[in-house]
Amino acid sequence: MRPLARLALLTLPISFACAGSSTDLTCDSCEIQLEYLTTLGDEGDGPGAVPSYPTSVAQDSRGRYFVTAPYTGEERPYVFNAGGVFQSRLGGIGEGPREFQRADYLSVSEDSVLVYDGQQARIAVYSPDLRYVRSLPGIPPVYRWIEFPDGTLLANRTDYRSPPLVHLGRSGELIAEFGAAYDEFDRSAWLRPVRYIAPSSSRGVWSVQLAFRFVIREWDRAGNLIRTVEPETEWFREHDFPRSPSPDETPQSRINGIWEDDRGLLWIVGTAASANWSDGLGQPRRIEGQDVHEVVDPDLVYDTVIEVLDPDAEEPVLYHRRLEEGLMWPVQPGVLAVAEETELGFYRIKLFEADLLLP
Repeated sequence: MRPLARLALLTLPISFACAGSSTDLTCDSCEIQLEYLTTLGDEGDGPGAVPSYPTSVAQDSRGRYFVTAPYTGEERPYVFNAGGVFQSRLGGIGEGPREFQRADYLSVSEDSVLVYDGQQARIAVYSPDLRYVRSLPGIPPVYRWIEFPDGTLLANRTDYRSPPLVHLGRSGELIAEFGAAYDEFDRSAWLRPVRYIAPSSSRGVWSVQLAFRFVIREWDRAGNLIRTVEPETEWFREHDFPRSPSPDETPQSRINGIWEDDRGLLWIVGTAASANWSDGLGQPRRIEGQDVHEVVDPDLVYDTVIEVLDPDAEEPVLYHRRLEEGLMWPVQPGVLAVAEETELGFYRIKLFEADLLLP
């Protein structure tokens, strides 16, 4: 089935009942519900066509969506309305204060839009009416961040010799740094500092590694460890070295995001090997002395796992479920995205609202 045909199956509200499923854990009458919201990106070569895989999606209180897809030379963020219709692009191309060389990632906070330019090591701040306001210079390489009510940022820094979590002031100055640093470079070092982060109800932050270990930590803003949650789960297989999938090498598990809902439950979204993962691999290519198999169809190689945890429980896993769509990720609390390549080589992003219905 073509990627867009698979996505068409998701355009209606979907409910996944716990009872009787082989993937049930502890919640016998729970139900995860996914409701389709909208689609972003033109299918053809129009102004709203997203030319590469998106790195971030965010929404403001007016319903507008913002998308970064920085790897094709058109490095400015996209703006769509609540119905998914393209509206505009932010900024220009260049080195000026209102220009980008590579808009890697963005977020929305109180309707201000913050855009990180990795090439220029700065964050550009736009007002709710999308006027350029100011820049935060000297920002280290970062993957994600959250903004606290006082305007300071908690960011995931990805330069491997430094602690991966940093608290930055309103002008980008360093307030605190914490987490394990990596003193020796190896081929997997580019993954080791990567964290997904989310605000916690204690006014701190949750962090979880993208790969290697499934360990969730809660920190306060000063970098003090509050607690550690280590779920016992079968879908995440621990590993020490990143390997590409092959007919003889099972795809490795990954974490795609985390958030805490208003009930104090933690949501984890990740990917794990599907039952017939080798069917989605292409022919091998020789890269750096190794045979690497291209992932031709990610939905055949990976399943998406949605897991809901009670961080206060002795056995924290409340419920989990596998979905056949293999590359879903959260764009904000309660909203999941899946991006698929079109026949013309562009990307469309379908958004869904997720909720856990408790008995």
